[in-house]
Amino acid sequence: MAKKPGDVVNYMSIDFEEWYHGLTSTSTRYDEWPGYEDRIEVGHRFLLETFEEFDVKATYFTVGKLARDNPDIIRELAAAGHEMGLHSDMHNRIDAMTADEFRQNLADNIKAIKDITQQTPKGYRCPFFSMNSSLSWFWEELAAQGVEFDSSLFPIKTPLYGDPSASRVPYVQETKNGDVREFPMPTLRPLDLFDLPFAGGFYFRALPYWMLKALTQWFNAKGKPVIYYFHPWEFDPDQPKPSFRTPRERVSHYWGLAWNRQKMRALCRDFNFAPMGSAPIPELRKS
Repeated sequence: MAKKPGDVVNYMSIDFEEWYHGLTSTSTRYDEWPGYEDRIEVGHRFLLETFEEFDVKATYFTVGKLARDNPDIIRELAAAGHEMGLHSDMHNRIDAMTADEFRQNLADNIKAIKDITQQTPKGYRCPFFSMNSSLSWFWEELAAQGVEFDSSLFPIKTPLYGDPSASRVPYVQETKNGDVREFPMPTLRPLDLFDLPFAGGFYFRALPYWMLKALTQWFNAKGKPVIYYFHPWEFDPDQPKPSFRTPRERVSHYWGLAWNRQKMRALCRDFNFAPMGSAPIPELRKS
């Protein structure tokens, strides 16, 4: 299917992090991070070249430490027209922080991106989709520091993340500090029984491409864009495999890496994509 000018525009997002940020068994071993092999360049180069080939612009939700360690990569992304966003300063789970801790963490993350690009990032995504609707201070803190949109809610429940009570449709979260546009991750609800994710991460790697294509077409036929999310390490099949990784990680982190590049190229070929900051303001509002 060739892309057409009138096709629905979907949204491409990258959680820009190292492979050891995405493993729960290594993500908080900060003192050990210097000993792990840095491989961000591998996935980054594939994504940058693929996006250029298929005229895709993405939002890069970026870990602050990664930005400080790789300023040339961040400048390269900004120069290529991609939107820079925030992904915490040290790939921190938000549900493990207090409001005060998050406030400082967010400020450090913003500074890391702004110092390199001279642009203030406007979007945020929590690592591990660790946001849930009980953390009411979250949107207040985002708005207070000028963040205009968020994509941290995943309306499912897994052992690692998710909030099944979360909205399945985009909305505007009103706060005393201003409005924040919230863009939950897309799911299907077969027979109204459960929510089925598909648009990124393990789900994208596990499902056949014909199904991913059909589901995206189904959403688009209803005039609904799909938010896709990926990580650079998902396009690096030769990344390290620590012996202490958990049984879950052996599947959730490593399954499907061998064929993921081919599927990503097909996705970019078949559908239109834009950065998330270009999404229209949702009609639904919550206070």
